[in-house]
Amino acid sequence: MNAHLGFVLFLLMAMMSPSGALAQLPGTLDPLDVNVTGLDVLATATQPDGKIILVGEFSAVHGVARNGIARLNADGSLDTGFAPQANNSVYCVALQLDGKILIGGLFTALQPNGGAVISRNYFARLLADGSVDMAFDPNPNATVFCIMVQPDAKIVLGGAFSALRPNGSLTTYPRGCVARIEADGTMDYLFNPYADDHVFSMALQPDGQILLAGNFMSLQPQQLGTPVARQRIARIDLFGAVDPGFDPKANGSVRAIAMQPDGKILIGGDFLNLQPNGSPFAIQRTRLARLNADGTIEMGVEAQPNGTVYSIALQANGMVILGGDFGSLEFSPSIGTATRNKIARIEANGEPDEGFDPNASGAVYGIALQPDGRVLLSGAFTYFQPNHAAEATYRYHLARLHNDAATQTLSVPDATQATWTRGGATPELFQVTFDKSTDGGVNWTPLGAGTRVGTTSDWQITGLALSGSGQLRARGRTDGGYYNGSSGLVQSTVSFNFSPVDADGDGLLDVWELAHWPSITTQNALDDSDHDGHVELMELAFDLDPTRSDPGGLPALTLEGGFLTLTITKQPGVTYQIQSAGSLLPAAFSHTSTIVITDDATTLKARDQVNISAHGRRFMRVQVTAAP
Repeated sequence: MNAHLGFVLFLLMAMMSPSGALAQLPGTLDPLDVNVTGLDVLATATQPDGKIILVGEFSAVHGVARNGIARLNADGSLDTGFAPQANNSVYCVALQLDGKILIGGLFTALQPNGGAVISRNYFARLLADGSVDMAFDPNPNATVFCIMVQPDAKIVLGGAFSALRPNGSLTTYPRGCVARIEADGTMDYLFNPYADDHVFSMALQPDGQILLAGNFMSLQPQQLGTPVARQRIARIDLFGAVDPGFDPKANGSVRAIAMQPDGKILIGGDFLNLQPNGSPFAIQRTRLARLNADGTIEMGVEAQPNGTVYSIALQANGMVILGGDFGSLEFSPSIGTATRNKIARIEANGEPDEGFDPNASGAVYGIALQPDGRVLLSGAFTYFQPNHAAEATYRYHLARLHNDAATQTLSVPDATQATWTRGGATPELFQVTFDKSTDGGVNWTPLGAGTRVGTTSDWQITGLALSGSGQLRARGRTDGGYYNGSSGLVQSTVSFNFSPVDADGDGLLDVWELAHWPSITTQNALDDSDHDGHVELMELAFDLDPTRSDPGGLPALTLEGGFLTLTITKQPGVTYQIQSAGSLLPAAFSHTSTIVITDDATTLKARDQVNISAHGRRFMRVQVTAAP
C-alpha cells in the first residue's frame, strides 16, 4: 500500500509547480506584464539576484519614464532606483562578475538617476545603481551591436565602428567593427581582426577562439598584408588571426551565433545558402544552419524559417528556441511546414516541438532563458495567442513564457571538487566560475573557472582544498537578446563543511548533517526521522542515508574458525566498541571477551574469544558514541 501511495504522489508532484499550483503548458504566457511604451525592447539580461535588465528603444516601463534601459525587480515591479536614461537606442547589455553593467548601442549620452548629462559614445559601463563608471570610456565612433565578456575580464565589442579613442586618449585606434579592451577600458593593442563591415554577433569557444558573425566580407588582422576573404562568418584566435580552416561562407547576413556543448555551432540570419571551406557547391540552408566544429554543415534534419532569425537560445536538454520575423518553418518532406509566428522551438534532432507555439504578433528580437527555464521575449509584438488560444493576450514589447521544468544541483562531494548538474529547460551556459565564502556570503573568494563535463550541460571544478565550513557558489554566463549580443548571469550556492566538528552539540557531525539536511543542522543523535529503526547516530556510524528508510545496512557477523567476527568500516566523528557475550542481558556484556584484530584509521575488526561450538549461543554488539 505504501509503495503504491508513494508512486501516486510522485506522479502528482510531477504535474505540480513548486508553489503547488497546476503547471502551465510550455509556450503559454506567465503573468509578467510591465507595460512597455514607446518603441521596442531589444534584449534582456538576468542578474544573479533575479532582477531583469531590459534595453532597447522604449521610453517608459510601468508608466515611468525609462529611456532605453530599465531594471525590474524579481517580482516584476520597476526598480525605481535604477534609471541610466540613454539618449538613444541601447542594443545590448552584459553583466560583469563584479556587478557592473556594460551597455552598447546608438546612444551618445546618459543622464543617470536624474543627475547630470554624461557623454558616452555608443558604449558605457554602469555601476550596480545605474550611475556611470566615470573611469571607463572606450569611446567607439559608431554603433555597438554586441558585447562579450571573456573569462579574463577583457571585453570584446562588435558593431559598426571603425575606431576607438579610450579614456580621453589623444590617440585614435583604428578597429574595424570588432575590438577588445582591457577591464579598465584601455585598448588591447594586440587584438585587431579588422572586419570590413558590421559585426552583429560573437561566441566564445572553450579554447578561447572567437566566432564572429555579421555582414563583413573580409578581415585584415592588424591591418597587415592582404585581407582574408570571409563571408559573414569567421573564427579568430586570441590575437585576432583568422582560422584558415574555418570558412562556412554565407550568402546573406549572419545575425546570431550560438555554441552547443558538443562544439557544434548554430547560426541564424538572412542567408539562403552556405558554401563551406572552399566547396564548389552551395548548400541550401535558409536563415538557419548548424555547423560542425570545422565549419562544414551538419547534414541532418534542419528547419528553414521563411523570415529573418534574430536570436537563438539553447536549453540544457538540447532544445533550441528561435526568435525572429518569420511566419513558418519548413522541415523535411516527411514533416512538412510548421506555422510559427516569430518564435519557435526545435527539438535537439532538428524537428519541430509541436506543443510550443506562442504565436507572437510582431518580430521577436531577443530571447533569454531564466534559471527556472522561463523564457523572456523582447521585440515589436503587442499580443500573443499561445497554442491556438481563442483570444489574444496583450503584452507590449516584453513577455515571459512558461516552460518545461528546469533542474540544477550544485554539489560538493568532497573537499577537492564541486559539480553543477544542469538539465531540462535551464539555460545553456558558456562560462562558469566558482567562488567560496566563509562569512555567510558577505565576501567571496574566487576558486577558478569551471570546465564542462564532456559534452553535457554540467560543469565542475577540481583540485580544490576546501576546509572548515562555508558556502560554495557557481555562477554561469548566459547569452541571448538581439543578435545574441547580450549576456546575463545565473548562480547557485551550496553549504559545505569539512571540519570534523559538532558545533551544535547534538552528537552528529556538522558536515554529515549538512550533506543530508542542507538547511537544517539541528537533528538529534537519537532521532529516527526516516523511521527505519536506526537512530541518526547509528546512520552516521554505518554510513547510511538518514533521509531514506534502510532497515538493513548494519555490518554482518561472520564465523572465522568457529569464532564470531565483526568488521566495521569507520566513519569520522564516531567511536566504536565491539562487545561479545553469551546472553542478551545487558549485564552479560559488562564482562565482554572480545579480541581486537584490526584497529586503524579506517577499519575495526574484532572476534569473540569463545568458540561458538562449545557454548552454542554467542552474541556480539557494537556500542557507538559521538567522538569527543
